[in-house]
Amino acid sequence: TEKKLALCLNKDFLKYRKVVSEWIIDVCDYFSLSAITINSALHILDKLAPNASYSRREWQIIAVACITISSKFFEPEKDVPDLKTIQEIIQHELSKDVLFKCEISVLKRIRWNLSVVLPSHFLGFQETIMINQLSRSDREDLISFFKKAQKLNKKSVTTITDEPDEDVL
Repeated sequence: TEKKLALCLNKDFLKYRKVVSEWIIDVCDYFSLSAITINSALHILDKLAPNASYSRREWQIIAVACITISSKFFEPEKDVPDLKTIQEIIQHELSKDVLFKCEISVLKRIRWNLSVVLPSHFLGFQETIMINQLSRSDREDLISFFKKAQKLNKKSVTTITDEPDEDVL
């Protein structure tokens, strides 16, 4: 409860959360990462609650670290975003060493705790159970329903913020 209160009181973070969250979602979508990975990256960002004193580049590196940590934890190795493509997306050089140091710093700040149950976990689990119980003809409707639910889940993670005063990413 104290952490939730601290997040609510951190106006600097909330001022930028929406735009950074949307950027994380867009990058994860570009790499076709799962909803669980996206939600985990956003959860890590919320645990960090960076402040407004960070530059645009620092926000990007923090966001990239959240994405790479989450993808390394939840995605198959072949689907983890590659550094070259990340550099193209952020439009500047980012060394392996800098990203690694940022990942370690983030992991230390969140006490290496990546085990969290997210809404997307329940959606995926429920989808698996329900699809296996349906006839082939009913599966398509259910799959469509769960795709819409995943999209709504992505949208809902950015709604707790104020609009940012400036373009962060």
